[in-house]
Amino acid sequence: MKRPIEEQMLKQCFHKVSRIFGLSLDFEQSRRHLEDCLELADNMETVEEAAKECKKIGKTNIPALKKYLRTHRKKDELDSFCIEADGQFSIRIENHAPTEVVESEETFPMPCATAVTLDATIPSVSIEEAFAPYFKTLYDYQNLLIDDLKKFGADPVSRLTIFNPPTSIGKTYMIPAIAFLAHQNGCKLVYSCSTRASIQEVHKAFASGTLRDYYMGADPETGTRKLLLIPSIKDAYINFFKPVIHKQKKTKLEVSMNEPEIAEYLPYCTLQDVNSMIELLIAHDKKPVSGRSSQIYGMNAYEKIKKILNDMESGIVFSQDYAEQMDRDFTSAASAIGAILHEIYRSILKQCEASGTCSEKKDYRILAKRRMLTQYPWVGKLYPGFLYDFADVVLLTNRKLTANIDPVGISRGSMIAPVVGADNRHWTLVDEVDQFCSDLLGDAIDRATRGCVDLKELICMIRFQSILALLEYHADDPESSKLIADPRMLPEGDAEQEQMRKELLALIDAIDTNDRKYDFIISQNRAMSYEPDVDADGSMLVPAMTVDRSYAHLIMPGYRAKKGKNQEDETVTQLILRTSVEDNRTRILKTEIPVGAELESSELLYEDWCRDTFKIVTMFLPIVRKLCLFYMSNFPGTTQDQAQRAVCERLTLRGAYGAYICANLLRPWSTSVSGNHFYAHGLTWNLMDTHNTLQTEINVETCNGFPDYLFANLCLNSQKTILCSATAGMKSLTMPDVQYVLKAIAGHDDDERKLEIEHQREESANGMDDHMVASQSADDMSEFTPKDPNSLLYTMQNIPRASAMLQEKRDKEYDSTDFVFEYYDRTPKDPRVHPKADPACCGDVERYEEITGLTLSAQDQQNYSICNLAFACFTMDAMLKHQIPALIVYATPLPKTGETQDSSCYSMSRLEEAKNAILAKHGKTGMKFRIERMDAGSDKEITRESDEYVLVLSAYGSTGAGSNITVRTKLKDGLTPPEDLRGVSCDDITNIIPGPHKRDLWDARIRYSMTATYYFYKMGELESQRYEGDPITQKKCMSVILQHLYHGYHGSRSVLGRCLTPGQEGKFKKDAFPDDPFSPFKETQRKILLQAVNRVERGRNNTGGKMLICLSNTLIEKAGISESAYLGTAYPGCLFGYALSQISAAQNAKIQPSNRVELELLNRCYMEKNIRNREIINGLLDKIQKNKEAGVVDQTLIAQYDRVRNAYLTGGYGDNPDIRQLFYYTEDPGLTSRYAVQIPHSDNDRERIEGARLLPIGEVRYPCDIRCRPDDMGPYGALKYHEARGWLGKGWQDDFKEVLPYLDEICTYGYKYPPFANMHDVNVGHIYERMFRAVSRPGGVYHIGYPVVPYDIDLKEDFDLRYEGTHVVIDIKGYRTDQKPTTQKKFMAKIKRYEKKYGCRPVVLFINMVSGPGVNPALQKFRHFTYVNGFADLEKPDSENSASFLERRLALRALCDAHRM
Repeated sequence: MKRPIEEQMLKQCFHKVSRIFGLSLDFEQSRRHLEDCLELADNMETVEEAAKECKKIGKTNIPALKKYLRTHRKKDELDSFCIEADGQFSIRIENHAPTEVVESEETFPMPCATAVTLDATIPSVSIEEAFAPYFKTLYDYQNLLIDDLKKFGADPVSRLTIFNPPTSIGKTYMIPAIAFLAHQNGCKLVYSCSTRASIQEVHKAFASGTLRDYYMGADPETGTRKLLLIPSIKDAYINFFKPVIHKQKKTKLEVSMNEPEIAEYLPYCTLQDVNSMIELLIAHDKKPVSGRSSQIYGMNAYEKIKKILNDMESGIVFSQDYAEQMDRDFTSAASAIGAILHEIYRSILKQCEASGTCSEKKDYRILAKRRMLTQYPWVGKLYPGFLYDFADVVLLTNRKLTANIDPVGISRGSMIAPVVGADNRHWTLVDEVDQFCSDLLGDAIDRATRGCVDLKELICMIRFQSILALLEYHADDPESSKLIADPRMLPEGDAEQEQMRKELLALIDAIDTNDRKYDFIISQNRAMSYEPDVDADGSMLVPAMTVDRSYAHLIMPGYRAKKGKNQEDETVTQLILRTSVEDNRTRILKTEIPVGAELESSELLYEDWCRDTFKIVTMFLPIVRKLCLFYMSNFPGTTQDQAQRAVCERLTLRGAYGAYICANLLRPWSTSVSGNHFYAHGLTWNLMDTHNTLQTEINVETCNGFPDYLFANLCLNSQKTILCSATAGMKSLTMPDVQYVLKAIAGHDDDERKLEIEHQREESANGMDDHMVASQSADDMSEFTPKDPNSLLYTMQNIPRASAMLQEKRDKEYDSTDFVFEYYDRTPKDPRVHPKADPACCGDVERYEEITGLTLSAQDQQNYSICNLAFACFTMDAMLKHQIPALIVYATPLPKTGETQDSSCYSMSRLEEAKNAILAKHGKTGMKFRIERMDAGSDKEITRESDEYVLVLSAYGSTGAGSNITVRTKLKDGLTPPEDLRGVSCDDITNIIPGPHKRDLWDARIRYSMTATYYFYKMGELESQRYEGDPITQKKCMSVILQHLYHGYHGSRSVLGRCLTPGQEGKFKKDAFPDDPFSPFKETQRKILLQAVNRVERGRNNTGGKMLICLSNTLIEKAGISESAYLGTAYPGCLFGYALSQISAAQNAKIQPSNRVELELLNRCYMEKNIRNREIINGLLDKIQKNKEAGVVDQTLIAQYDRVRNAYLTGGYGDNPDIRQLFYYTEDPGLTSRYAVQIPHSDNDRERIEGARLLPIGEVRYPCDIRCRPDDMGPYGALKYHEARGWLGKGWQDDFKEVLPYLDEICTYGYKYPPFANMHDVNVGHIYERMFRAVSRPGGVYHIGYPVVPYDIDLKEDFDLRYEGTHVVIDIKGYRTDQKPTTQKKFMAKIKRYEKKYGCRPVVLFINMVSGPGVNPALQKFRHFTYVNGFADLEKPDSENSASFLERRLALRALCDAHRM
């Protein structure tokens, strides 16, 4: 534990440091850092000396002082250890040719029994004691969120949750609290993020303050800590090899993790560590081969790595090819050293297992690691992942999630694909989760482009080499064929071996059938040839083919279908196969085929051959996968990668062919979700290589294992997964597809349960005949109920409330701040003024010349980058006008620098020129105004003079999410504390789906086409999810995507045609659903914008004065930016919230006359249909009423009314045929994004219904809405809220089976179509009626022992429900709490009808089921009825609501007891 520091000493230290630094510091802000400084230094004099040294090197701040002290403390501790240790010697490597002698003037001890401990030992304190001071520092709104996560951890069913509180709420500071919850549930916390800087911020949260001793204290035996950061292998090697790298200057090695002091986050490595490794490698190289086919020379690998790292340190700029070769050499050498260490570990593990001291296998693994760390303490520094089993908190990047985190111990595999039997007792928190897919998509494409093989050659190898290595095949009698494979990769059982034999025979039959169909291309080894056309610029136009499991699509770059005058004249370009026996070739010919025409008998389609041939590969892959699994079961401890390499080698699939097969094998089913989805199996590209004129190779590249599939496996192999981001609730393209993930996990769990049922059935089948076995199997499966995917997702209930508390806090902080919104309109005033300008840039040319007074050349007017330059100039002008000293501009590109400046208008030189012109125009020529360019690796802290303006230019992809950008101002007495920027300016977001440039080569174009394919397929998947239960519309969504990607056979007009046509720009329509206001593409743009804007609102001392936000009109229009677009966002921030209000006000004020006419016509039609609907419903109720009065109720009328009510429950979603009649249905899908129904605020039903109108969304005060909003959760939001708190009874889902599939959409978007006012009222009452039934079920908060049943059918609609066996009848309300039920004539008529039937008056209960802040539920007795006004007070803790529920239950129970039948 930290030793206590006296307040007086702390203040003395503060004054001395302030005087040395010459700064005016804040004592309270500096307190924690000063405590750490005194703890590190042990006395005040050392702190003073360190402060003086810091000042010499220009580091005049207390955090830098703390870093200085920590670094020197580590060095002193190491020196002290060296002096006191026994057995010292000077290391000299003699008689060793591969390397020079590594000498040290210092003396180091031999490896001793205990690892070097560089920090305090782990304190003997409980986790509760360690965290107690930390929890006291949390805000109330943070505690609310922690309470939510605590319930998530305790929920036995849910597997993941979306944690999306607003930015600046302090998510990073809360992560230790989440780790605490994981520890309480017996789990470690695995934290991942896309940026290393964010990981280091989280590292600081654990490694500083009150938690430092608990997480950073070292184990006395192994030197391990509870906090572990696992870097990439290269970063770990760079850190480890520092002592032997020749240091000319500080370069990338010092900032490998984008931070200047990597020692803060990675282990401190010494020359002794390196020399100890050298000793081990030398000893290994001297050992005999002992059965290995080839010797791994450790020192050769050491020399290679050392040379590579020294080359990197030299600062030389290498060519891309040489840099890639360096990466390959490094990977090979590091793998060699890792293999040597793994061999040693396996030897130690065998010794431990032979001792028989442990009860479980995993305990032997831990014991072996402890012994290895005792003998070789440096192993955990070179491979930090080796320490995974000892850590409680693990930090790593998203890309590291896919890699083997422990190449030495191989106890885990990767977090996404663990080895079979790996320990999954961990929570995974993925921060900035909406960047996950963009982080990992590139890796999937890299795997695809590296694994390129000739399809025909691959089939030949499978048929004539791989199968014959497994099967002795008899062509004349296939059934007599027998397995001859190595028994170590075959199953043990006869039945399984027979199944394997049959699968191989089926594969041979499929290959031979395919070969006969396509003229013996395989068996006769006929060459395939294609002669490509040449474009005008000399580029070859080579066709491509994408093959899925069920279809193939041809892409013909440069070609379009020929349109005829009549439909029968239309033709399409196709590729056909035509075999020539004379020269033993199969020619691929391009031909024009009339649409719908059949081919000649001698011709076959090339796309059919591609599809049918690739099906053979898909048949072969499961066989190889089984062989690998059998091999792993026969060789325990073998990793999947090792098994795959061994099996492929045995099947003579070597080199690229073996790599292709390994890359496309599915993971073991026990650690992976199903591969039967596009996200898993992906798409295969058939690409022609025409460089050899004698033979055309048909290369295949399979892009599979997309990020969503990987994320599903990550969740599957974690006990709990937290999807953390302020924008995680938005269905963006870069966010994992949550619905797919839930269904994939539920499907995996269902498969496991079915296997378990099957296994139990087999065990119980002994002694039963076949009929009994079949009957028992049918009975078992009839009881099987598939898991509900939505049950796996826990909904955070306190986010709206916590966000409201944060908003209240921010509103007070920014009360004295003036927000300014500037609108950049690039619509040209008069296009005729600049006739030579590109039409897309005409408005920007006007704005640029207006703002700067400069004239653009004709060439510049045609340059699209003028748009970015003009927008930046507009921002500079706004900064000067509103006196904003520091602001950041976000655009898609970064401004050009260096030699590339001449080709672009958006360059640093042109910006400087424009800046000088703008300053002159404002009469501020001598003013200090600096323009900075900020990319992902730039320092995020900006320093400015007190009278200086700073404009920061960045890109959305560089700093738009997860970056903490601050500015500090130089004053006479030092620098101010870090502050937020004073403004942000955002232009179009255009590079979500990137396209190729004109000069891009074929390989780059393939990558672009794969990227586009993934994003468009995902766009279709997300869009179709909005129409769950409507298969026709879902199919239409995917048809739109296929048309967009391939455009039929119209070649270059399609997305992929543009990507693959040489010389073409990749400009294509990015939004496949432009008419949908909530399309995935627009959601992605909105997500990026919200993240970017909130970089300037982090709550850092920037209140008061002015804050500026600038947005372009094209961004607002293309992304659909409005208040309604962000209704699902908890809290967008003060600055952005102000901008949204201004945008909505402007949109409403600028409704064009044509839109006014549209609105008038819509309302005329709506009011007519609304009144007609009321008449229909009232007419139906009147008929029921007359039947009741006559004593006979027509069941058809009852069924009709119930059908109407049930249809409205789903909010218009689903495929119910009544929807078109029950809603204001139009063919315009964007209607509900522009207009909403307003109902007059009146208690008079007639006024409410007849006064309902459609209005623009921004003008609606009393919306006819069922969405879950921050100010009103609504009935459907209340359902989710009550369910999360366990207030609903057992089996409540039966009451809402129609609603649950669409509940999230209803809460987010409300009604799918504008509702009729009368039916809205009926629906609200109906949902609350069902809610009351749910809370009255056993286990619910209103369960009193009397079942709640529907009211008598012959008295239908008099009341809603009744308590069975009593005279207590119930009428459910959804009233405002200030609204009272009245006793009208109809009410007394209902009483009389009951009295006539039962001979006594009923006891009438009116129950208002509305919940909300300030609701004070109470049971009130009136003359003719009892009224329970309200259900729950959302401002009260659950304990107080529970007490209130108990009080009402007792009262209701007493009421029923007193009025039994």
